[in-house]
Amino acid sequence: MHRIVHRLGIVRVLLFWLLSAGGILGCAWQPQQSVSTPGMPEEIYTAPPGIDVEQPRICVQAFSSPAAAPGMGRFAAVLLRRALSQRGIPAECRAWAAMEGRGPDPGGSAGENPCDQVVAGDLLYYFEGGRQLPARVEQQVRIVDVRQPFVRILWEARAVEISEPIPPSDWIFVQGTGAPAVPAAELMRRNAEKFANMITATAPDAVDGGPK
Repeated sequence: MHRIVHRLGIVRVLLFWLLSAGGILGCAWQPQQSVSTPGMPEEIYTAPPGIDVEQPRICVQAFSSPAAAPGMGRFAAVLLRRALSQRGIPAECRAWAAMEGRGPDPGGSAGENPCDQVVAGDLLYYFEGGRQLPARVEQQVRIVDVRQPFVRILWEARAVEISEPIPPSDWIFVQGTGAPAVPAAELMRRNAEKFANMITATAPDAVDGGPK
C-alpha cells in the first residue's frame, strides 16, 4: 500500500514538472532596442569661432533626397525645424533651391520674415531595415549666415545613425523572438537632434569635445 502511494506521489510530481516545463517552453519574450540620447554629429568639418550673441532666425531648406527615398528630404527638414524649435530657436521651413553665393533673397519675399541663417542639407543614405537587415541613415548639413553681403559658412557636419536588428534566440526554457531594426524615420529624427545640439552648443566646446 505504501509503495502504491509512493508511486502515485512520484507520478504526480512528474506530471506537474512536465506541465510546468511545457508552459515554460511555450513562453517567448520580445527584446527591446536600446537607444542612447543623441549627442553631437559624428563629423564636424567647420565651426564658427564663437556663438551668436543674438538669437538668429533659422530657415531650413528641404534636404536633397536619394532616388530610393523620394520626399524624405523634406521630412528631414521638418524634423530639424522641430528639434530647433524645441530648444527655443526660431526656425521655419523654406522651399528654396540650394544657395550659391548670396542666392535668392532670404527675406525679400513679401510677407516673409527675414532669415539670419539658412540650413541646407542632403539626405545621403536612407535604408529601412527590418528583422534581417540593419537600418541606416546618413545626412549632412551646411549652415550659412546670410546677414552679410556674402554668405558665410558657420557649420558643416555629417551625422550617421545605424540600427542592427536583434536576432531571435532559443534557450532551453525560453525563446527570444528578436526585434527589428529601429525605423529609419526614427534614425533621421536622432540625426536632427544631433544637428540641433550642434547649432545650439557653444562652438569651441562643441568642436573640442565632440567627435572628429
